[in-house]
Amino acid sequence: MSNPAFERDSPRSGRAPQLYVRVTVGDLMRLRLLNIVSYTLLIANVFVNIYFVQELQPTSSKATIFVTTWLLIPQLVMFFGLLSAQRKLSSLAYWHIAIPLVTIAGVLFLVNVIFLNSDAQGGIAVIFTPIYQGFAMAILIPIVQWLSRNENP
Repeated sequence: MSNPAFERDSPRSGRAPQLYVRVTVGDLMRLRLLNIVSYTLLIANVFVNIYFVQELQPTSSKATIFVTTWLLIPQLVMFFGLLSAQRKLSSLAYWHIAIPLVTIAGVLFLVNVIFLNSDAQGGIAVIFTPIYQGFAMAILIPIVQWLSRNENP
């Protein structure tokens, strides 16, 4: 049984079959709201990471620039992933689920390392934070894709 929200090109049209999604105005408004929320989270996370770097008080300006740049790499990857996903509406929902989870988890991890349980190994944990966020994205995107496929047969 086919999903009525999807339609395919006719084989008689001479074009290769492509999948089209009917999008209503309400759907576009929800997507716009989700885009605003995701971009706001990414921008807020940038400022929070800059604040965390200032709290760490690196010894030199080069160290400050390195740590700040290193902590901002996941946000840049998520930003460009979200930009590229906007061209394909089918993958946009995956990013809207993964971005809040990864950004909030990264902030909570840094709060724990810097403020709650600060110790001598905290600097190493801060350096590993973008790697953990990359692993989280690598795990979350396929899981969300799989769950959404199983939800819509």
